[in-house]
Amino acid sequence: MRTSRWWRVAALGMALVLPAACGGGSDSGDKAGAAWHSGQPSAGPAAGSPASASPSVPAGKPVHVRLFQGDGSTWGVGMPIIAYLSAKITDAQEFAAGTAVTVDGAPAQGAWYFERSAIYKGYPLEAHYRTEKYWPAHAKVHMDLAAQGKPAGPDLVFDNSLTLDMNTGAANISRIDGKAERMIVTSDGKQVFSFHTGAYHSVISDGRRLYLTGYSSINALQPKKKGQKGGEKQGAPKQQSKKG
Repeated sequence: MRTSRWWRVAALGMALVLPAACGGGSDSGDKAGAAWHSGQPSAGPAAGSPASASPSVPAGKPVHVRLFQGDGSTWGVGMPIIAYLSAKITDAQEFAAGTAVTVDGAPAQGAWYFERSAIYKGYPLEAHYRTEKYWPAHAKVHMDLAAQGKPAGPDLVFDNSLTLDMNTGAANISRIDGKAERMIVTSDGKQVFSFHTGAYHSVISDGRRLYLTGYSSINALQPKKKGQKGGEKQGAPKQQSKKG
């Protein structure tokens, strides 16, 4: 995953707040109504400033959060954590500040990206949490999202908090060699497939299989394990084809 402009902004600790018109506009470039927001806590009060009293829970329309992933599920290393929000929030500062993610017990540095959504009825906004690079392979990812009672903009308040424990599978990564016009697919650093780029296009991985889309078919490919019957050497593909 290449380092993009949003990550440099998030790394500098700049707080990006969602615009009020979170769902309008065209889809050119970054989707209209979309914004990045660092997952790091905001800085405390300046030195010498008086301590504020404990804030009361704000009143407003409840905003519910649900997750796409479930506890114990396994995903590819490029899959973000996905959350769905029941309202188009206008301030993501507390949502980001309440996010804590660890990978194999070590704190992760990531950021949320918000965009319009039509996946679940009644959840018009979705948020993707990513780190600068892919997740490590075969890792345990834990998230605490302490959002309940926090403001989400004027007259909006989050009504729940969530936790997530998911896993990552093998690092199945495809790279395109433009000069040779070939797509090279590696699994945990070892090459397992090599295709001419005219035969296949995008690749999706769930951490176990690779799904390649061709001109008229979808192929699910899985490397054969060592010692598996069939007389094929380790790394030879097991292929299932579904015509489109």
